[in-house]
Amino acid sequence: MTNVKKLAAIALAAAMTVSLCACGKDAKKDGKTGAAESQSVVQSDADIVSEVVELYIRDSYEDKIEDFKTTSVKVYTPDEIAADGALADYELDENDIVFDIVYELKIAEGVDPIEFTAATGELDGQWVRDKSNCGILKYGEDGEYTVSNFGTGF
Repeated sequence: MTNVKKLAAIALAAAMTVSLCACGKDAKKDGKTGAAESQSVVQSDADIVSEVVELYIRDSYEDKIEDFKTTSVKVYTPDEIAADGALADYELDENDIVFDIVYELKIAEGVDPIEFTAATGELDGQWVRDKSNCGILKYGEDGEYTVSNFGTGF
């Protein structure tokens, strides 16, 4: 299977998983039973962040990234969001997810890994370790999350 086909299969699987999780999140808030609630595995917000950010990074850098590993994810609570003055400028809906993520990237052979260490990240051979960002996953009408305001600070 070619890399493009593998990436397309991964993207489709992740999109389906995120959609199921998002539907389950709405169903829980409405007090109704949804298809996602009947599934044996329900994703946490941290898992959603990890998957959506990985797809975002892989899509942004196409063939430059060989591997992506999430080290940690912090999801902000409503109280933390309210207490953070920098987040007051963002129009956040109840299903949006505000997060910090730490991750590692394995850079493809022949690609200069130094371009991936700007602002954060430590070079370790082909790997960029301790890369960190914050951002917002915006929940769309289509039930999909998209990355918004992805950077080193709000």
